[in-house]
Amino acid sequence: MPFAVQVSRQPALPGRRVPLLPRFAICVLQFAFGVHLAAAADARYVAVLSDGSRVEGKELRNWGNPQEKPQLDGTELLSPSRPFRWLRDLAATTDEPRREASGLVELIGGDRFFGRVLGFLPGGADARPATPPYLLVALEGPLLCAGSPLTVEAGGGRRTEIRVLPQFVRRIVWGKGRSRDIEPGVLLLRDGGRLACQSLRWQADGVRVLTADGIRQVPLAELSEVCLPQADAWQSYCEELAALDAECKSRLVRLATTRGCILSTSLAHLEATGGWDRTAWCHVVRPAWCLDALCVPFATIQAWWTFAPHEVPLSRWPPLRFVSRPMLGKGWSWQVDRNVEGGLLASAKQVHGWGFGVHAPCELWFEIPPAARGFQVRVGLDRLAGSGGCARALVCLDRPDAAPRFRSKLLIGSSEVVDAGTLALDKRDARRLLILVADAAGRDRPPGADPLDIRDTLDWIEPLWLLDPAELRGEVQKRVPAARPSGPQP
Repeated sequence: MPFAVQVSRQPALPGRRVPLLPRFAICVLQFAFGVHLAAAADARYVAVLSDGSRVEGKELRNWGNPQEKPQLDGTELLSPSRPFRWLRDLAATTDEPRREASGLVELIGGDRFFGRVLGFLPGGADARPATPPYLLVALEGPLLCAGSPLTVEAGGGRRTEIRVLPQFVRRIVWGKGRSRDIEPGVLLLRDGGRLACQSLRWQADGVRVLTADGIRQVPLAELSEVCLPQADAWQSYCEELAALDAECKSRLVRLATTRGCILSTSLAHLEATGGWDRTAWCHVVRPAWCLDALCVPFATIQAWWTFAPHEVPLSRWPPLRFVSRPMLGKGWSWQVDRNVEGGLLASAKQVHGWGFGVHAPCELWFEIPPAARGFQVRVGLDRLAGSGGCARALVCLDRPDAAPRFRSKLLIGSSEVVDAGTLALDKRDARRLLILVADAAGRDRPPGADPLDIRDTLDWIEPLWLLDPAELRGEVQKRVPAARPSGPQP
């Protein structure tokens, strides 16, 4: 089914500004109700294993030696029978690198890192294996290029340049300042101009774009931002797997750093280094979108996630559309893996692993991947709501007013999470639209509830596509000839 809805603006980084009045009201009410998390006072880490069990602890061990098995206070984290689903360092705080970073690169699957795109190179057909075309990017921040010849001296310091495959790129920003919303198919120019494009082709020092008025060439020096036309998330995911693990046997892993970077790879392409010296621990990551390995200092990692290839977090699937219908003020945007205020997703006195933070009433629209056979999600009002707020969650197909596949009870206060269970999907649902509706319950709001949509901060908790493993592997195998046969190169 072709895309049937108009793509909306999409936020890329947490911490976006929201309307002043609702923000102030929530802060005051949250303070009044004294909301807190249930993690033990002395627990630094919290993890959830694949069987749903929750583990809290003070110390991570054995993550600097590839011969050892990482543990959290004695609990093995990568046990074959129940590996961890997610792990978070509660003591880690996120910096604000956007103000000083000179560039940002975002990938289709949700990865991002800070760096400046320097140009495009056609690759090398003479190399063995042949080097595909790539964007040359100068890294910034604590990330390093592990063992790459592209590390050079620059102005008395070290600058690391990496090679990024353009087919995985979603957005590129040049310059400092806050990140804007994503508008697929839009180029922003340094002089303030704006250019809508239908397709884009990279050149050595610029881009060649097809616009409604014809073909135009724009030098990199004139660009402040490039948002690529809407990509097929399903195709990109299969290409990623074809580069990382064509047999779909290795668990995928994703890291989030305190500097706002997100990196994904497979456990087979993740190497732990540093030995017994915890201060020297690093994770060497080889993403599918990069021809070079990246070295991530362990001290900068604040969250980890691991999944089987046929389990896909919805938060790495970009929404096709976002619809907000606020009763008060201008409305709030959505946040990925954060609550609507940019903080940790948390309700029922627990931190959650991933998901979407929204403010009702609103809708998030997603295209259902071809191999999807089920969808899982839980819902609850975020801790921002305290004991107030009033909203209902619905999961619909194709239209927000269709008979819902799931309809929660009326949620009041953040003390409860409702599980939608596994919603069955079949081949007839492929390429259809799944719509997450946060309803402010304006018509059946009970007496005594907050008026209008005040404190209706709802979390879509740990939403997950369940794919057919055999069908997924078949689709990945079709893309192996186009992928690098040995995966990202160290």
